Amino acid sequence: MSTLKLQHLLSAFFIAAVLSVSFFSGPCAASFVCSNKIILENGGMSWDYEECITDGEAIFFRELIDSKTGNNDSFVNAWEVRNMELELRDRLEKSIEKKPDVKLDGSSDAVKIRDVEFWLSDEALGTTHKRATITNTARVNYIFEEEIGKVKEETDKKEGEGFETSNEIDSEADSEADSEADSEADSEADSETGNITDHETGSVTVDETSDETSDETSGQTGDETDAETSVWLLGTPDSEVTVVLPPGYDAKRTDGLEDKSEEFENSRIVLKGSFGPEGEITIWLSENESYEREALQDVLIGSELVENETLPVEDSQPEEASSTVGFFENFLRRLCLSPKA
Repeated sequence: MSTLKLQHLLSAFFIAAVLSVSFFSGPCAASFVCSNKIILENGGMSWDYEECITDGEAIFFRELIDSKTGNNDSFVNAWEVRNMELELRDRLEKSIEKKPDVKLDGSSDAVKIRDVEFWLSDEALGTTHKRATITNTARVNYIFEEEIGKVKEETDKKEGEGFETSNEIDSEADSEADSEADSEADSEADSETGNITDHETGSVTVDETSDETSDETSGQTGDETDAETSVWLLGTPDSEVTVVLPPGYDAKRTDGLEDKSEEFENSRIVLKGSFGPEGEITIWLSENESYEREALQDVLIGSELVENETLPVEDSQPEEASSTVGFFENFLRRLCLSPKA
C-alpha cells in the first residue's frame, strides 16, 4: 500500500470531490487511526489494513458517499456503501501498482498483486450527520514469483554469469600461457628425469587449488545469500504494525520498526511495533537454526525407518542363497550315489 495508505487515498478523493487542500491540513491526520497486520509466507504475503475515521471527518465521509456514489439525500444506504467500496478498491490497487509498497531484496519485480479487497463498516450506514466512527478495512494479497531466499540467488546468479564470462576470457589466456610454460617445463624434465613426475605434480596441484577456491567461493555466496534476504515495507507513518514471519525464519535485524517487540506464536516469529516517521520498514530474514535442526532430525529419522524396513529383506537374501546351495549339494550327492555313476 502506498504512502499514507487509505488516509492519503481518501484525502485525495475528498479534495477531488468537493474540497480544497487546505481543509486537510491539520486535524484530518489526527482523525485517522491506523493499524496493519502483515503475514509473510515463502511464496507470498497478505497485508490487512484497518483505519478508523472519527469526529468531523466521519461526518464528511458519509456526505461524500451520499453525494459521490448515491443520490445526495443525506442518507447512506447499503448500495451507496458498496459502490464506494468498489471505488476505493480500484483506486487502492492503482495506487499500489503506481508506487509499490513491498520489495524483496530491494526490488519489486518479483512481487505481484493477486487481489485487493475493501470493506466499510456498517457504521457508515444511516444519516450523514452521525459522528459514529467508521472503520475501513482493506486486504491486499501478493504473490512472490520467486520464494523468499531465492530472489537474491537469481540476482547473484545473473551477476555471477557476467563475472564468469570475464573470468573465462582471463582463464583462456592464462591457460594458454600455462600450457606453454608447462610444455617447456615438461620438455626440460623429460630430457633429464622423464615426464611422469612433472605431469602428475602440475595437473594435480592446479586442479585441487581451483576446486578448493570454487568450493570456498560457492560456500561464501550461499552464506551471503541467506544473510541478505530482506523484505521492505512502505506503510503509514507512525501506524501500528504486526508482522508474522514465514515458518522457519528469524528476523536477523530490522530498520524502521519502532517500539519493536518479538513474540513466538504458532511456531512462527511475530514482530510488533510501529512504522517510523518515514513509513518504511526493512526486515532481514535468516533461516531459523532450530528449524533447520528439526528438518535434519526428520530426515535422519526417516532414513532410520527406511533402514529398519529394509533389514528383513537383507536378512532374507542369505537364507535364499543357503537354500539354493543346499539344493545343488543334495542334487550332486544323489548323482554321485547313483548306481549309474
